[in-house]
Amino acid sequence: MSLVILIESLSLQKVIRLNASPSIRDLHYVVRSVWQDESNRQARLRRLFMAGGWQVWKRLVRTPVIVPLFNGFRFRAYPDCQASSAVLYTRIPNFKCLSFVRKHIDKGTLLDIGANVGLVTLLLADKIQHAILFEPNPIAAAR
Repeated sequence: MSLVILIESLSLQKVIRLNASPSIRDLHYVVRSVWQDESNRQARLRRLFMAGGWQVWKRLVRTPVIVPLFNGFRFRAYPDCQASSAVLYTRIPNFKCLSFVRKHIDKGTLLDIGANVGLVTLLLADKIQHAILFEPNPIAAAR
């Protein structure tokens, strides 16, 4: 796969083809995903900076951070946890699905089987009365 760059200099136009490395394609995918996420509409640049900052933080500092969620709860983001990236890249991870569930749930008990680190439960916590979470992975369950 090649990346095409168009350079305009006065009336001279040149097309330069560069081989896009996998890391450039990955970066493009992440930036595009963050920018196009529906929940990021009002804060796209902020979320891009958060994503970049998270990538630096998890490589250099390697300690968890506390992230405030849109519903007032807080999430502990771990550098080796994929759900942590979702919280930092988007205002509401899985926006369409969670918006649907939030619209149709009111009080009651949530049963979260395969809870991972409990992110979905935290994102729904203001809409439910009780939650029962089950996670067979001991590392994720301990978090």
